[in-house]
Amino acid sequence: MASTLLSWIDEDGNQQINEGERMGRSVVLARETVGGGEMLVLSDPSIFINGMTGLEKSRDNERFIDNLLILHPHLFIEQAHTSTGTSGLVIDIRERIQKANVFKLLLLTVIIGLLVIAQRASHGGLHGHERN
Repeated sequence: MASTLLSWIDEDGNQQINEGERMGRSVVLARETVGGGEMLVLSDPSIFINGMTGLEKSRDNERFIDNLLILHPHLFIEQAHTSTGTSGLVIDIRERIQKANVFKLLLLTVIIGLLVIAQRASHGGLHGHERN
């Protein structure tokens, strides 16, 4: 699958065609047999984002994705080389913490502890001292 003749590779990222950047077709989807499987390489992973699925029928990304999933139900999407794949250290740490079972257990313990404290406070105060 290739782009249109009016495409170019934007070497300097300014979203304009400049000297040295030629217009022409470029491969956007390639297929290769690897071992017992098949690898598809798509140059623009943004096809999978919500904003790209409701396009007009001539650009029917939703149908393309459906057909891809029918043909290849075990689909692996690699995003390490995209802007969303390199989200930064803080986001990476937060995501790892959220996925960790230790964090979930600790959070549950804190919530239960706060509920116990609130319960005791409403039924006679803290430290075993009852209200008069």
